[in-house]
Amino acid sequence: MEEIKNFVRKKIEEIKREIILEGERERIKILNEYEEEKKEILKRAKKEINEKLRMEEIKRVNEVERKNKNEILKKREEILKDILKNLEEEKKKINWDYILPKFLDEALKKFEEKEGIVRVKKDFYEILKKEVEKRNLNFKVMKDDIDEGLILETNDGKIRIYNTFSSRIERAKNYILEILKRELNV
Repeated sequence: MEEIKNFVRKKIEEIKREIILEGERERIKILNEYEEEKKEILKRAKKEINEKLRMEEIKRVNEVERKNKNEILKKREEILKDILKNLEEEKKKINWDYILPKFLDEALKKFEEKEGIVRVKKDFYEILKKEVEKRNLNFKVMKDDIDEGLILETNDGKIRIYNTFSSRIERAKNYILEILKRELNV
């Protein structure tokens, strides 16, 4: 009987050890699975956080670049205004007796007509009238309410060549803007 008891105890101890060993294996397996799952969750979270940080970085960089570009554009406009203001100041110093004949030459090259009308500010009427007569041109000089400079037109008024200070400034403005764009990289 004692032998049976010992045999049963022994069997119970073996079964108990096996159960404990199997439990330990199951516990280790669950812990390993948990660790793997934890690593995977952390990896996904890290990837998600990095993606959010990258998007935030891009957003901030773009915002700074946009801000800088706007600042450059503002400065470009200020520079252009200063240049135009300086040109207006220089206009007051111009020797029109010398410059108006040059304006006439330029306009005549573009005009390509042998006769027509020269419109000029009344202050410059005499200067241009003398110049037209001196060159023996077949153009009628007329006083008009225009900017400094002149306008050449056909007798029917269909073709006009503007060579006034303001028309020259407008043409120069585009050129100046191109230079500013190139120099300011915008």
